[in-house]
Amino acid sequence: MIWLLTAGLATFMAVQWILVRRFEKYVAHNKAPDEIAAFQPAVAVVLCARGADPHLEACLIALAQQDWPDYRVVFVTDHAQDPAVEVFHSVQKAKAMDRIEHWVAGEHGLDRSLKCNSLAWACERLDSRHDVIALIDADVVPESQWLRRLMSPLSEPSVAASFGMRWFEPLSPRIGSQVRAIWNAAAIVQMQAYSIAWGGSLAIRRQALEKCGLLDRWRRSLFEDVMIAPLLAKEGLATRMCRDLVVVSQESTILASAARWMTRQLLDVKLYHPSWPLVFLHGLLTGILPSAVLVLGIVYFLVGRWGLGALCLVLFFGFQALNIALLRRIEKSVSAARQFDSAADHGPTNRGDWFMWMLLPITQMTHLAAAIGAAIKRRITWRGVAYEFRGGQIVRLREYIPLSTIVGSNPSTDPATHSID
Repeated sequence: MIWLLTAGLATFMAVQWILVRRFEKYVAHNKAPDEIAAFQPAVAVVLCARGADPHLEACLIALAQQDWPDYRVVFVTDHAQDPAVEVFHSVQKAKAMDRIEHWVAGEHGLDRSLKCNSLAWACERLDSRHDVIALIDADVVPESQWLRRLMSPLSEPSVAASFGMRWFEPLSPRIGSQVRAIWNAAAIVQMQAYSIAWGGSLAIRRQALEKCGLLDRWRRSLFEDVMIAPLLAKEGLATRMCRDLVVVSQESTILASAARWMTRQLLDVKLYHPSWPLVFLHGLLTGILPSAVLVLGIVYFLVGRWGLGALCLVLFFGFQALNIALLRRIEKSVSAARQFDSAADHGPTNRGDWFMWMLLPITQMTHLAAAIGAAIKRRITWRGVAYEFRGGQIVRLREYIPLSTIVGSNPSTDPATHSID
């Protein structure tokens, strides 16, 4: 048994090392964003919000100050009295917000998520002169070159969509915040390797969006982003991660909310991406292999087989040490990718190795639970609304409820983030 686990750990670490090396080489080609002379399309930025996220105000202000010649921002809510609308109006009064307008989605189909509904509703009503549609999440605070960096890959005719790197750099030592940050650092390596797009900072050519039938898919889907790369690939078009667009979040969260968030990320891959078997297997092995080695070592010690018990401990701590080394390499690559962001702290994440030894096993077990949860779930609650689904095509919104009603009658905000989970 011990030799089988040893072989499994060695193989798994070799695969992880290969993926990290591919990510490092990809990001190493990073350049400062050039002036795009021939490719400066009119861009429509769509921001769908449900609830007043902690950084929504900063997000709106930053969107109004983008270094791009021709763009408009459409701020979409599913209800006129959503708490996010109050934030929008307060910012509008205090700042010059001529580039941003507020729309309220006029319908709520029960066979899709509220976010997909708002996106499809807004995109089909955008001015036809907009050649590119960009998506951004309400918890993202883009730097002034965000649009320019996001557009850069699209200057290549074969690239139809681009997306940034999501990166968590929490100021709080809260366990949930740190676990989410570690999990995400490993996740972006797979996102680059398998072209798993992130809708928090994403751009897509409008012609490609229409050609691949994305609007129709959104009208019967739970999530909006991961499906994009497979749909475009069927049309012979590429989706590319931006090498120099790192979008940093410093929000805090608790472990329970981090676990739910991780489950939703994996569920998105399960429903809409062909790489789900590999992603799921990775989640299983991440939790099962080190746990099995540790448990086996304890059993060996209990029965007096000290040599084999010691070997298991060496394997366990060696596995974790290699994981820490790989995480440090990922952090270093991301830090290099941020070298042109004047607002960024270019140093590695301030997370000591002693803290990592405690956080890694927690992250691995949370990842395992999230992967299993994503594999078996048939119902989730997201932003106060319950959805039922079977496969990626059947989604049932049990009942549309404005968020203002939920918050007003029975607050269910995450105490760590002050936002609806």
